[in-house]
Formats: sequence, C-alpha cells, structure tokens
Amino acid sequence: MKAELTEAWLFAAVTPDIKPAILPTVRARVACPETGGINRVRLAVDPVSGHPAVIWCDRYDQRSMTCGRGCVEAERALTD
Repeated sequence: MKAELTEAWLFAAVTPDIKPAILPTVRARVACPETGGINRVRLAVDPVSGHPAVIWCDRYDQRSMTCGRGCVEAERALTD
C-alpha cells in the first residue's frame, strides 16, 4: 500500500535545502515604520520566498530582532 503524502512532506519536497551558512548580505539604510527614524540594516534574500529580508538592524544590535521587519514591505510589494 502506498503512503499518502502529508503537508509536511510536500513542504519539505519544495523547500530548498537551507544549510547553516552565511548568506550574502548587503548593507542599507531604511526608514523604520515603528520608530520613524532611519536605521542601518543588513538585507539578504530569503531562500524560501526569494524576497529581501532584514537579518540585522542596528536598533537591536546584538539582541534578537523582535520587530515586524516592515521596513522592506514596500520593496516586497514591488516585486510581487
């Protein structure tokens, strides 16, 4: 009897193999929608969605980021 594919198996089949590696990044300055100020960020391309993603922000420095990362939403709207 053949096993049915689950949603998890389908997701794993179409998701790229994300190895713990350093992603190529680019530095930028963006307007933060939460503070209204300009922040320095590092952007990378999300390997799953292909959209720009903020991976570091000087607002958080060494702490883990807890913002919505909405500063790149306008760019995502242009690429969709």
